[in-house]
Formats: sequence, structure tokens, C-alpha cells
Amino acid sequence: MNGKRLLIGTCGALLAGAVAYGVWVAWDTGLIPGNPRAPTIEAMTPVAREAALMQARKRGALCAAPDPGVRPQLKAIPGVAPHTAPGQFGVAFAFDDGSLDTLQRQRVIQQYGALAKVGYLEASDIEVATDAGRRPGKMFTLTRQGYASLASPDDLELCFAVGDYEVGGIKEIKKLPDDAQKGVWYEARLDVSVTGVPDWIKEPEVQSLFPRLAELVKPTEMRVRLLRADSGWVSEARHQVQSQAGSPAEAEKYWQRLAAPPKLDAPAAKALLGEYVARQKWLGPGTNVCLQLLLQPGGDDRNTVLAAHTFSGTFFDVPLVKRQRHEILDLFTQLHLYAALEGAKLAVLEKTGPAIFGGEPVAGGVRYSLVPQAVEGFRAQQGARCIPAGQMGAVELLGVHPDGYNGVRIRAKAALTGTPEWVKPIAGSLPALKGLLSEGVYFTGHASYGTEVPKKWAVDSLHQVVAKVEATELPEVLRPLLPRTAGLEVPTPQAAQAVKPARASSAKSHRIPFPAGNADVHVVSIYEGIPFTSQPGIGGERRRFWTRASVTPSAAPVMLLLVAYEPTEWRVTVEPGAKVQRILALGHYDQSVKVTGAEGIDVDTRTHADLLGPLGIDYMKAFPYQPASGDPRELASAVKAITGKAPATYQASRRGRNVFRIGTASQ
Repeated sequence: MNGKRLLIGTCGALLAGAVAYGVWVAWDTGLIPGNPRAPTIEAMTPVAREAALMQARKRGALCAAPDPGVRPQLKAIPGVAPHTAPGQFGVAFAFDDGSLDTLQRQRVIQQYGALAKVGYLEASDIEVATDAGRRPGKMFTLTRQGYASLASPDDLELCFAVGDYEVGGIKEIKKLPDDAQKGVWYEARLDVSVTGVPDWIKEPEVQSLFPRLAELVKPTEMRVRLLRADSGWVSEARHQVQSQAGSPAEAEKYWQRLAAPPKLDAPAAKALLGEYVARQKWLGPGTNVCLQLLLQPGGDDRNTVLAAHTFSGTFFDVPLVKRQRHEILDLFTQLHLYAALEGAKLAVLEKTGPAIFGGEPVAGGVRYSLVPQAVEGFRAQQGARCIPAGQMGAVELLGVHPDGYNGVRIRAKAALTGTPEWVKPIAGSLPALKGLLSEGVYFTGHASYGTEVPKKWAVDSLHQVVAKVEATELPEVLRPLLPRTAGLEVPTPQAAQAVKPARASSAKSHRIPFPAGNADVHVVSIYEGIPFTSQPGIGGERRRFWTRASVTPSAAPVMLLLVAYEPTEWRVTVEPGAKVQRILALGHYDQSVKVTGAEGIDVDTRTHADLLGPLGIDYMKAFPYQPASGDPRELASAVKAITGKAPATYQASRRGRNVFRIGTASQ
């Protein structure tokens, strides 16, 4: 009897075990739904789609751009510093400049023309100067519609959005060969398409001019690898982050910055922008907007002591070879500003007598003096020196486009109201002011999908793209008054050559502006640093950033060449034993340098316009903040033109690190 009971018990236990095992197998293989680590399409889909979207976006921005290979005769609207914003962007091409690239030139002009037909650019006929004389051509400027469609992530390129990636469901899953060290891996195959493709790129003419577009928006297939972890499925990219991070918390935080966010549609982006503007004291209706005057008190005569409520600038008539190349652009820009103010009866022009310039006698020059109304209106005595353009209206969202893995680029605009009547006449001869008054204020910004729980979208930056005056030649009205400056009385062929715009190929023979001497040159290039928590308080300013650099001991003395696009404060620490002879901070916007650990270092700051322009250096080619995208020859040539030596090291990053190490530890 006992044996029978034992047999029944044993059979029951075996049956129960078999049933339990069967249930576990069913759960483990997904036959019973709800297991997050089951090898089923349902369990894998969220992770696989996220991985495929990240992989697709690694291919770069989905946008259309003209071919960059043909050099335009004009790279900017005359009198305006170049930037990709309406009223600030312009290029002009001669139909035939006498060179050998006529066919390629015609194609590029047709590409710009196709973008003008869409409404992204505005085309106009123009006559431009070439090496073969003045020739007819086309000028292209950016429109509001084009600005709204810009998808380039760094605000320096002209590339128009053509859609966004969308990942479909999993079509197939396949188990990969077992690897005891790496775990159980599967491969998932998914379809990836491009949504929001505009109709204009489907036109035969456009597809012929931009052959890469058809391939760019064509549906494709992605294969992603997934690891079966204890808690569910993990993509290969996330597994790599987890393997390299110092702790699970650090890995999770880093991953949240990389992970592809949900789409941010226009209504949600508009609401986010409105919330951000409402929190900022420097934005929104009523904010003052001004155009920087960029006038130096005294001009060439830096020893002049200006009386109260006065402002003037004296400029001597000397050949351009007597000036540093970075000073020539500054000279032309100031004279254009003064000439425009004189035309609006806000400045008085007079001839000056003999004087001393650079230790040598000069026959004379010109002096501009602002009238009292201009001194008061421009706040020149207070050091602001800007032309009040009016007050900002409501900030309006224009466009939203993906920017990298975890964010979107925002384009916005605000109209201007309340422009002072006495300011309007200046715009007739000052294109930068004319563009600002007619176009209003444009903004570029960024929104990120936060890493905190609950995760949500938030605008983390918004910058004004305010026009800036920049002139590359002497005003026509001043040529008879400054004949030597105009090159009308040039004593040597060298001086005549100096009047011509500088080219990159001529940089080898120029005077080195910041010689490195016996120091090694170490270069750091970034787009922007770490943002300050406070925002600028008046209209015309940009948000500022900071980043750190630490110089360690090395065999040779050090010269630092620090390059940024946005306004950046460089905090340089010189460690014991390190020898730093010179620091040059170079930026599209004004830079500043704070040094600790050493004294007596020669520190200079320059803008791209006043240093790189006269040297014929293309900033984006010479100092890319993504080293792999640059040409080492361009970098070496640019650094040699500035310092006389090739760089010893080069470090680059889109956003500045907490610290760059220079010396024995630099890479």
C-alpha cells in the first residue's frame, strides 16, 4: 500500500515538475505573453526600433545642400557679416569667371536656382568682379521659408530638411551563434523610411541636380543586434555603454543622453518655446534690440582723449601694407559705419593734417565726429555703442528639425516694432541695419529630451542671430579723400597686391600676426562650451559659455590657440612646471581668457572676421570641431599662417569638455 502511494506521489511530482517546466519554457519562449526577455517580435520591438532609429540618424542630417566645390565671387551680402539667416546670408556666382570650372559652376548656379524656385532662396541678377573683369551672374539670399527649413546642426551650413526617419516593425528575428562570454544575441531586421518628404524633391529637374537626394530618402533596411539580458532586451549600443561606464547609474544617465527621443511635433514645440520665452527676462515683447556699432574711440589716434558727450574717430591715409591684415577689415568696417552715419546727418566728416602713424609721418587723413544726438542715442559714452533698432515682438516658431541623437534644432523669429524715426535713414546705406529692420530678429535654439524621470522635452538654449556690420573694401565716397588707402597712390607692387582680397594661397607670404617663437602650438577647437546659468540682459547679446584648459609640464614652452564659435570664457590653469608663453583665443563671437597659476603670459583675443578673413582662411575647414571631418593640411596651413608653426597637438569637441589637458597628457 505504501509502495503504491509512493509511486503515485512520485508520478505526481514528476508530472507537476513537467508541467512547471513546460510553463517556464512557454514563458521563456514567449508562448505565454508578457515576458520582457522572450525572443519574440513583441518583446524585442521597442528596443529594436530605438536602436534602428539611432543607427539611421548616425548617417547625418536628412537635408539637401548645393555642391560646395565652386568658389563664389561673393560669400556674403556686401556690408553684412555672413551668417545663415535672412538678411545675413548671400552668395554670388559669375556665370563665367574665365576659369576652367565653367560646367561645374553652371551646375551649382542651377542648384541654387532650384532652391530659389522652392522659395528657400531669392535670386537676383548681379554683376561681380572676377580675375577676368566684371561679369554678369546671380546673387542668392536666404528667405524666411528657407531659414525655417534649415536642418544643418551647426548653423554654419546651408542644408535644407527633406524629412525625418521613421522605423517600422520587425520583419525578421534570427538567433546568432552562442557566445559564452558575450551572452545570447539576436539580430532583428526592420524597415526604415523617411516621412515628411517635400514634393519639390520629387521633381525630375531637382533629382537630376541633386542625385544623392533620391538615395537619401529611399526606404532602407536596418539590422540591429540585441542582447538577451536578465531584465529584458538590450541593444548593442546600450550594452557597450553599460560595459564602459563606471557604475549602473552613470551608464543610465549617459544612455539617456544618447537614446532616440519621441518625435516633437510643431504644436508641442510651439508650447515649449512659449514656456521658455516666458521664463526669460531678456526675451519676448518689449526687449530692446540693437545693431553693434563696432567703433573704436579715436580710431587710429588711440591717444585721443574724448571730451564728455563726444565721440570721434581719426583715420590716417596710409597704404594698406602699413597695417596688420587683421586691422584692415576693422578699418573698412568702421569707415562704412561712419560714412552711413554721415549720410544720415549723424556724423560730421573733416580732413585732418599731417600726423605720425606707426612712428612715421603721414600727410593726413579724415576724422568723423558723431553729433550730440547720435552720442546720446547710441549710448557711445557708456560704451554700448549700438544703434537702437526697436523692441522685440512675440517670438514665433518657424521650424523644428532633428539634431543628433537626443534633440531638435529650433528656428524662430520675432518682428521689430518702435524703431526710432532718426534711425531709419541710416538703413539706406547700412545693409546690416536694413536687413534687421525689414526681417526682424531670428533665433536658433535647441531642445532636448531630458534624462530625469519623468522624461520630457525642454528648450535648453535659444540664441539671437543679430546682423553685424562687416565691410571688405573702402567706401566709394572716401576713395578721393584717402587715395593711399584706396591704392590710388601705391608706391610698390607689393602695396598694390595688398589691396586685393586675401586668398588662402597667399597666406604663406604674409607677416605672421602671432608668432609662436620657440613654443609648441597646441590647438583646441570647439563650437560652444558649457553654458553659464545666467542669461544676457539686453537684446543684441548672445548667451555665453565657458570651458577649461589645463597645461601640464612639457619639454618645450607652450602657445595655446583656443578656437570657438560661440562667445566663450576660456579658463586656463597653468600647472606647476608648465611654461606658457602666449595664448590666442579666436572666435566667431568675442572670446575671453582667465589664467590661473602663472603671470606675465601674452594673451590676445580676436574674432574670425578680423583675423581669419584677411588671411584668407576658411574657419570651418581649418578648425573643425569634429577632427575626422577636417583636412589636416588645412589645419596645418591655417596654424602656420597665424603662428608661423604647425600645430604640435589638436583637440576638438562640439561642446567644450569640463577640462582639456595640454602638454604631456594632450592627445
